[in-house]
Amino acid sequence: PSRPFGVERDGMCLGEGAGLVALVRARDAGKAPFGFITGFGASGDAVHVTAPDRTGAGLARAAKAALLDARVEPASVDLISAHATATPFNDNAEAHAIAAVVGPTAERVVVHPFKAVIGHTLGAAGTLEALAALGAAKHGVLPGALGDGELDSEFTARLCTQNMPGNAAHVLKLSTAFGGANAALVLASRAPQRKTPARARRRVRLRALGEPQLLPDLPLIARHAALPELELERLDTPSALTLSAIASVLEGASLEARHGSGVLVGTTSATIEVDEAFAARLRERGPRGAEPRRFPPTSPNLAPGRAAIAFGLQGPALSVGAGAFAALEALLLAIELLEVGDAESLFVVAAEDVGPVVRDVWAAAGFAAPEPGAIAALLGVGDSGMPLETEPLISELREGRSRGPELAPGWPVLRRALRAGRA
Repeated sequence: PSRPFGVERDGMCLGEGAGLVALVRARDAGKAPFGFITGFGASGDAVHVTAPDRTGAGLARAAKAALLDARVEPASVDLISAHATATPFNDNAEAHAIAAVVGPTAERVVVHPFKAVIGHTLGAAGTLEALAALGAAKHGVLPGALGDGELDSEFTARLCTQNMPGNAAHVLKLSTAFGGANAALVLASRAPQRKTPARARRRVRLRALGEPQLLPDLPLIARHAALPELELERLDTPSALTLSAIASVLEGASLEARHGSGVLVGTTSATIEVDEAFAARLRERGPRGAEPRRFPPTSPNLAPGRAAIAFGLQGPALSVGAGAFAALEALLLAIELLEVGDAESLFVVAAEDVGPVVRDVWAAAGFAAPEPGAIAALLGVGDSGMPLETEPLISELREGRSRGPELAPGWPVLRRALRAGRA
């Protein structure tokens, strides 16, 4: 078993699971919602592909943003649902982040490391952990942490050795991911007593649009990113396309305040080509043939993470792709994050790594394969740039979905949508 925050911890244990939640506005939630999301925050470490920022600063920024969004004072946090992978680096960084967020009240706050119970379910982990924490709060329980032994000296909060009765009015959920992505939620089992006023909406503008990058352009990346030559050469194709697209934007546009800037990637093909190459190696050599450095590129979140590291972007960094028009999903999400103040500027990238596997799978499904390549746009708030309207973009998304599989998605969708969305 894993031992989160324990001195003898030596790594995570994998688990399996799935979680499904329906998100609705509070006024439409009916009589008995499972819980409430009252705050959100996101950030990027911009430090390393798989290792967290050892100081926990990035995760702390996301947590503080979520608490500010929820209008909850750090001293009011009762329960923290931790990411807690039981790896030496992650737990240490998270311990620093928790101390930085809740400060002198840390020793009072109960931390719940749910991965010690069910293992690390990877993409399902955040959802399952949030549900477990909300379930405990609904039943008046401060949940116990599975495992025993001496705790790390850096960990100043509290682990319960067994379930204890207690009121958790405010729950802070922490999650991290490959590429240094961090996210935090503030959760409550009961509706907030006072209505939180809506954030003031800011006007979002298109600051720059890069040129389409049909193939990775390593010299272009090298002009704008301080990456060692060996790291450049080892870039997986989705990451190389993403970095090339952003570098194309930076050829003609400057970027200030990178701590408030991030990157959102919309991709339909995601990492399917990379995944098949990884799986083929396993089929050929067996489990011992798996190479650790080839595993991170199987995550669609790696490309935005690499971009954040390469260009020093400490804002939200993630990939989306719930359908054929992933580029529009990324664009609309970026506008939302900028409007409400979760970032000051964002690169929106449409990137498609299309090879024989993607073409075969799409053909078998009766779909047109995505257009290969990438393009990036820089969005921001303030006075510079062309204002964007969301209604034409939503209409474009609906129309595209209604047209079905005969319309090939990919980077042209983003360019076309930006033209439609200019106010």
